[in-house]
Amino acid sequence: MRNFTKLIFFTLLMVFSSCEQYLDVKPQSNMVVPSTLDDFEQLLNYSTVSATSPELLELQADDFYLDTDYWFGMQDLLTKNTYIWAKDVYGTSESNRAWDQQYSKVFYANAVLDGLEKLERTAKNAVRYDQIRGEALFHKAEAVYILAQLFAPVYNKGTATTDLGIPIPMMADVNEKMERPTNHYTFKFIINSLVEAEGLLKSTADFSRASKPAANALLARVYLYMGNYELAGKYADRSLSVFNDLIDLNLESIRDFKQTLLLRRISPAYEIKGEWTTTIMDSTLIASYAPDDLRLNKFYVKKSSKIWNKRSFYNISNICFSGLDADEQYLIRAECYARAGDTDIALADLNFLLQHRFESTKFLPYVSTDKEEVLKWVLEERRKELVFRGLRWSDLKRLNRDGYNIGLQRNLGGEVYTLPVGDKRWVFPIPTNEIKITGIPQNER
Repeated sequence: MRNFTKLIFFTLLMVFSSCEQYLDVKPQSNMVVPSTLDDFEQLLNYSTVSATSPELLELQADDFYLDTDYWFGMQDLLTKNTYIWAKDVYGTSESNRAWDQQYSKVFYANAVLDGLEKLERTAKNAVRYDQIRGEALFHKAEAVYILAQLFAPVYNKGTATTDLGIPIPMMADVNEKMERPTNHYTFKFIINSLVEAEGLLKSTADFSRASKPAANALLARVYLYMGNYELAGKYADRSLSVFNDLIDLNLESIRDFKQTLLLRRISPAYEIKGEWTTTIMDSTLIASYAPDDLRLNKFYVKKSSKIWNKRSFYNISNICFSGLDADEQYLIRAECYARAGDTDIALADLNFLLQHRFESTKFLPYVSTDKEEVLKWVLEERRKELVFRGLRWSDLKRLNRDGYNIGLQRNLGGEVYTLPVGDKRWVFPIPTNEIKITGIPQNER
């Protein structure tokens, strides 16, 4: 434990030192520099690497609203401004938790990948070596994808070679010169890393570690965001061929996080959790659940005739689950089948999921051969099933790219704030301290 503390301290020192500061740092002789498989595994186990995704993915979307008095009293200016999509979102602040958090994951992954290059892969350590390398590739790709959803435009095949993506550090060196590649390069890197990871990871699912079905599930998620529905469906199918466990709400009231494909949580820095009285669920979303839909009372708690709050569904200390699970993969595959016109197969997936969400004696399956109608149903059920999973923001961006025209609005104390389709505020600005240090181009706001 003492050595692990020194190891983490050494790594954190490198992560959080600026370029100028890092040049002056001389590691103490008793610091442990990561060099063994045990060291690398411990780095990947560290909670900031594997467990969290940023609250900004929920805070900017439209599934819930904040209590007006609570919003006016908020002390965190970045969080307050993010909620209303303020043009000057940072104000006097120069940093962003989401940016720092995800790039620290990238740094940890790079530290592992760099270290493995210096460690011989042998017949004796090959399985473990490959698993650790696969996990590092997975964590890095996942972090880059999260950053791309926030700090880059939605992937658009027609403009990806000119749209700016996000910087991708390739080594654990804070002095590495950072540039902004294109969105095409950014997503090519994400895909290639996940494909390589999938070839190295173990086949059996484990909620606490990356695996082949988890890599396939994340590939399906990324390809869906990119609008490549053929490949999204292909990888969702691959993931489901290994991991297809669904909770039946007729039998169970809560999902044990140990039953999931891969555990991730929304960052607790902004506490969207439990029966939190400052979050008011969108009334249109609540009204979309049928009376016999068991999710209504499993996912939410009714506070008054008009106000519903989120209820914890995954038993992870009331913090929102944002990881990978089979329900998302069924919905991805159903959407891809629907878009391809394979309505029978799409509805087979959708109805199979909903059998586990409605009272068993009252469930009426969807029936249609109309492609657009089936797709509409799938997208509606996707929103109802995957609420508070950190997915709505990326869904809004990709659906608006495809012409769905979903604008957003807040009403606070009589003041109306809007985020129209096509507005530059759909892309979050890069932290000003990063612009000062690296000189990379800023996102227009």
